[in-house]
Amino acid sequence: MKYILTVAILLMTVLVGSGIEAQKKELKKARNFFDDEEYYQALQSYEDAEGLGAVLDVNDKKIKARCHYHLNHVEDAYVSFAELESSLTGDDVFYYARCNQLMELYSDAIDWFEKAKSQSSESYQYISNLIESCKWAENNVMQLPEVRVNPCFELAVLGQSFGV
Repeated sequence: MKYILTVAILLMTVLVGSGIEAQKKELKKARNFFDDEEYYQALQSYEDAEGLGAVLDVNDKKIKARCHYHLNHVEDAYVSFAELESSLTGDDVFYYARCNQLMELYSDAIDWFEKAKSQSSESYQYISNLIESCKWAENNVMQLPEVRVNPCFELAVLGQSFGV
């Protein structure tokens, strides 16, 4: 009986150890993909690591948010950066401001762009232009009328269907 208990404990130790090693391997792979600007692959590796039970630290969460931003997954990037709002520094402040702007949260975007002026590597003039565009958009909300996208049948399309 003592032998079975010893084998079971040894087996559990080996399985837990290999699981932790697999998590570390996936996290390292994700960081390497991010460094190589392979953002989609980095996200996949982070998801695999989380599937193996890894808990992401703040830096890994920031990298994951940057991946979403660079892949133009604006909503996912916004949610990820919002969770880390208190710990954002450097270019992450700029990225979060851009996410706010793209989500049409212009007043929040202006606040974050003001913070980004001193922290981001983006040019001061570029950030100032983005602030002005947010102010303009805030004051000039436009509703687009219904737009007809199907071409008129009188239009000479030379046999092309345009998916109609």
